[in-house]
Amino acid sequence: MRGIFSILILGLCLIICAPVQARDLTPQEKAGFEAAIRKQLALPASAVFSDWSYRRSEGNWRGEVVITKPSQYGSSQGVYKEVRGFRSGQDGAVILDDKPVSKSDASIPFIEICKGGSTEQIKTAVDKGAILDAKDKNGDTALLIIARRNLGPELINLLASERCNIMDEMQQALNIYKKNKGNKNSIQALTDCISYCEAPAEGDQMACDTEEFINEVKTGNYENIKDILSQQRTVPPSEVKDYENEDNLLHIAARKNLGPKIVKLLLDAGVQSAARNKFNETPLDIYKKKKGNQESIRLLENPEKGKLQWTPKGKAIIEAEIRKHLTNPVSAKFTWFEGVASEGDPKNSGGGVVQVEIPNNPSQTWGVTLKSDGTLYMGAATLNKDGTPVGGVQIYKTHLDDNTGLVGKK
Repeated sequence: MRGIFSILILGLCLIICAPVQARDLTPQEKAGFEAAIRKQLALPASAVFSDWSYRRSEGNWRGEVVITKPSQYGSSQGVYKEVRGFRSGQDGAVILDDKPVSKSDASIPFIEICKGGSTEQIKTAVDKGAILDAKDKNGDTALLIIARRNLGPELINLLASERCNIMDEMQQALNIYKKNKGNKNSIQALTDCISYCEAPAEGDQMACDTEEFINEVKTGNYENIKDILSQQRTVPPSEVKDYENEDNLLHIAARKNLGPKIVKLLLDAGVQSAARNKFNETPLDIYKKKKGNQESIRLLENPEKGKLQWTPKGKAIIEAEIRKHLTNPVSAKFTWFEGVASEGDPKNSGGGVVQVEIPNNPSQTWGVTLKSDGTLYMGAATLNKDGTPVGGVQIYKTHLDDNTGLVGKK
């Protein structure tokens, strides 16, 4: 009996005293973890990663990394550091701990800026990595101090926008403004922030999709950007805007000085090159101010150049095919919308939309897709006067013996 008891004690000791396994991460693993962690940081661009550790305990692998950012006063006054823990989820996604394991005390100076600094000084502090959840000795956060000082909506948007984890704090700040009969625009901004957080899940998903679009373009990774542009999201790429500057995806590409391949991807996705942000800048303006990529500048100076369109020959052949299915083909009038290449050799394939008008008849909209093997698909929808479709869509399929030269570049 004593021998069995001794064995049990020894086994228990081996389990309790088993050493924690640790290993070095490979450069590829570090790059993967870093890219995933950056997406979860408030100010990812300024973050510097160092002192990685990765160990296994109780059957699970977990890591820690030191993340360094410039302090709110700039490099002359030191930096803000925090140690963040991370792990891989069951689906392979990287999960970053909500709170740092430890952090340097760079928060109190930011609170002092909020108490006596100007709007621009507070904005600069936030841009340089200030801790937004910092509190003074009375327990007041930056947002509550801003409310007591009756400052404007620009700071409300900076400190509260899309931060649904501080709903109680937002409500406190709103009550302060209302009690003091404060800035009406700030009251509206806080009301909007609270309404956003109380909105249905679809609004959250749109915000999430918008952020993903913006973050992917900021990375400058062509394949990742191409992939997300091809996905069906709650907000189309052409409508994505950065909340702070009202930048579209081309503005963001310009700020990152991205090359013409990515610029063309965004143009093809419908992102407007002539759009202006809140500073009245077009993407081209930003490239030129930064003396950026010259090929991107040339492309934005003439964004239509190189786009694919139906040639006169292509239009004539497809119109002849459509006429075969019209009740009064002779009097039909065709209006073409811009066509784009669909697959294969762009000279021999394409997709587009054409509107067909026949006197005394409802108008029709035809979608056409030409495959590179010469197969032509046509779908026809009849429209009411208000543009709504009547009935279903009729589909026609045929084959063109010669499909060369139907699509060309501008």
